[in-house]
This record gives sequence, structure tokens and C-alpha cells, in this order.
Amino acid sequence: MITYTMYDDLTGKIIGVGIRSETTFAKIGLPKGNFKVLPGKVGDALTQKIVDGQIVDKTLEEIEADNPTEPEIPFEKRQASITNEQWVDIIDRLKTLER
Repeated sequence: MITYTMYDDLTGKIIGVGIRSETTFAKIGLPKGNFKVLPGKVGDALTQKIVDGQIVDKTLEEIEADNPTEPEIPFEKRQASITNEQWVDIIDRLKTLER
């Protein structure tokens, strides 16, 4: 079995990681493009990248740029989860108020 990290050679972005048999790996090959494989090592696409064939850590700025922090949604705007039973109760109460 081969453990590997697949990455874009131009950007250093980790595309995927995995474990495959040598036979399967030889049959499937690489997708078209600037992809390369770093055998024997597994990188973390969120916090690492490939530079000159080596796995290196991204800076905090790079991590934030790739995965921006979602803005906090005010309580009033957040989605609520209620059951059908609760929804029917609300509708019934509204009907009662409208009478």
C-alpha cells in the first residue's frame, strides 16, 4: 500500500490524501493538470501546503485567506429548529388569537 499526498504543483495546494495499492495507483494515475504526488507522506490541506516537494505549514494569514471566518449571525437572524408538533401548536394559537 502507498500512502500519498496529491497536490497542485503550481500553487502547492493539497488536493487530497490517501492510501492505495501500487496496482490501483498505477491503473488510475493522476488527473489531468499540474498535479503531483508526494508518496509516503500525508499532509493536512487546511493547515499545510507543498513547497519544493516538502510539506510545510501555512501561515495564519494563508489559513484565514483559504478558509475565512464566518461572520457571527445575530441571535434574531439565526435559523431555528422546531418540531412539526410545535409548529402546529403555533398555528393553532394564532388562529385562536385571530378569532
